[in-house]
Amino acid sequence: MKTDVPIRAQSLQEIISEVELLAKGKQGIWFRGHSDSSFELLPSVFRRSGPNQDGPYYDEVALLEEFVRRHPQAKHEHSNTLELLTYAQHYGLPTRLLDWTENLLVAIYFACIEFPDTDGEIFIRLSPKSPNNMFELTCGSYSEAIIKACIEEVYPSNIIEKIIKTIDNNDFLFNYFFINNIPIEKARDTWPIANKLGELNITFKTDDVVFPHAGSCFSYYPPLINKRLISQSGCFTVHAGKVSNDNILIPFTPLKPSQQCQLFSIIIPHDVKEKILYSLKNCGIDKSRLFPELEYQVQAIKDLCKYSTRKDQFHE
Repeated sequence: MKTDVPIRAQSLQEIISEVELLAKGKQGIWFRGHSDSSFELLPSVFRRSGPNQDGPYYDEVALLEEFVRRHPQAKHEHSNTLELLTYAQHYGLPTRLLDWTENLLVAIYFACIEFPDTDGEIFIRLSPKSPNNMFELTCGSYSEAIIKACIEEVYPSNIIEKIIKTIDNNDFLFNYFFINNIPIEKARDTWPIANKLGELNITFKTDDVVFPHAGSCFSYYPPLINKRLISQSGCFTVHAGKVSNDNILIPFTPLKPSQQCQLFSIIIPHDVKEKILYSLKNCGIDKSRLFPELEYQVQAIKDLCKYSTRKDQFHE
């Protein structure tokens, strides 16, 4: 199968067949669906505000502080930063989490449900916890502390200090972390000028690979703290990066399909979306199944119980 260009699929059966070819011999596959194929794989907190994404960035620190101020029990009910972000994202707060699912049919639904005149796209992330992912292996247990530093701190020097403290007792990691191409063990020397730096480029380098921390993401299987996560078989990538005073401090880049990253995509032409949604409904995948909250159940009841719908059913 060619993977250098997006695959195009015309039916639910064809999508499943293409995924089976890609996923042969793989385990733990993740999926994500976009109803508009021009959308990028980038978390909401790193997208500019406004309908055309031409407004200011969101202040991530202020978002969380205000969320907790208005809903203080959230911080007591969720044991760490990632859990709190998961909970806040459920209610629409912009975060550095990007939703994925372990259920292919769920991703296909989201790729088809909106924008009937625009092609959709499904992303397939193979083996997100693969032992070939050097960064996941070595840094997975440190990801929360590093991300927490990016969320909570405003000044570059404070971010550097927290990252250093996080890995301070691991000589192996000290050999591979760099800040603006300076080995992290020497990063303390940059503190006097750190607050004047335009950007902090944090990278993880070995002899064979380079992972820009700004473009890196960490696989996160959240505790199933709400019914929607369960219904949608939800999981996340957690993305690094930092915006401060509406300027990019630690760069971030969208994920891009590539063989090296084991990330692929399938385009769904807009003119087959309705047909695929019909096929999905016959498989038990629709809004009422994926959104268990009562308001969505009521909407499903309203859609089902219109007179025109009932007449169509009785006059087939």
